[in-house]
Amino acid sequence: MQIINNTPFPAIGWSSVDSHDNEYVSIVSRVKLLFDFMDEEGFWSLKLAPEQEALFDTDVFYDEACKEIRYESDFVPYKQQADLIVKLSKKKREYGKRGVEVLRYKETIEAKSLLRHMSLNHLGFVHRAEDSRLQWTGTTDEQWVQTRAPKLPKDFNEKHYNAAHPDLQLKNQYFEAGDMIVFHKLLPGEHKQFFMLPGIYIKATCHSEVGKNAVLLEADTVVLDIENLDMKENALYISYRHRMSMVKKITQLSIDMKLEKAFIEERSA
Repeated sequence: MQIINNTPFPAIGWSSVDSHDNEYVSIVSRVKLLFDFMDEEGFWSLKLAPEQEALFDTDVFYDEACKEIRYESDFVPYKQQADLIVKLSKKKREYGKRGVEVLRYKETIEAKSLLRHMSLNHLGFVHRAEDSRLQWTGTTDEQWVQTRAPKLPKDFNEKHYNAAHPDLQLKNQYFEAGDMIVFHKLLPGEHKQFFMLPGIYIKATCHSEVGKNAVLLEADTVVLDIENLDMKENALYISYRHRMSMVKKITQLSIDMKLEKAFIEERSA
């Protein structure tokens, strides 16, 4: 399968198989943004990072003990719903009563709350070996070893692929452009700050022997990476993902992007 990436972002597609032996091509792209300017109300504008960095092909840990994940591998075949990962350096984790919420505006000035979690006791990525994820891996007994391994167990649940604490997952939803993420007391002296997910869309077109099929990737992971007191030195990562059935052999995968006009104008101002 030939992969043509027409975006400035890292992107890839690869063959994947689910627990029922259905074959897919999984596609992922990741966008890195930086915090640009905060107004008097605490609203941050965002800008694209000059260097977008490569995808993580394996988990990255904070130290050699490999107990705490800094970045989970981007090679996740599918997510049923979106993850919000809030990462704070250890030096900042004891500050006050923190919280985060996700708001979505639809045609009116009123917002629908998609997520509101005001304790943030569960920060960062949840290790795939922790109980909250391990419970979804299915039955890996001797019968599985003898008759099916290394294929996934038949009772494998794809909830295992979500890497945020359950309280920080959007229930049966993905992120959308325009969603507002509000964080409370993540930094000393700042009661509330917020930002809006930008109008960035990633499209994948699969070419096969019977034609082509184009889809938009879902924004299924947002990582708020706060390592510094100066927010302009911190990063925001958005991962876009989709998996497409490989009923017909895919010969070429092209990946393209589109920016909403408002985001383009804001970045060029």
